[in-house]
Amino acid sequence: MTLAAIYARYSSDLQNPASIEDQVRTCQAFLASR
Repeated sequence: MTLAAIYARYSSDLQNPASIEDQVRTCQAFLASR
């Protein structure tokens, strides 16, 4: 079994809080396709 960790973060205080969820969803979709 392969384990993975997702590290999502803000790059600035002005960034949209929803972007962290978008980063996680993008990573999960990538991992699901593997």
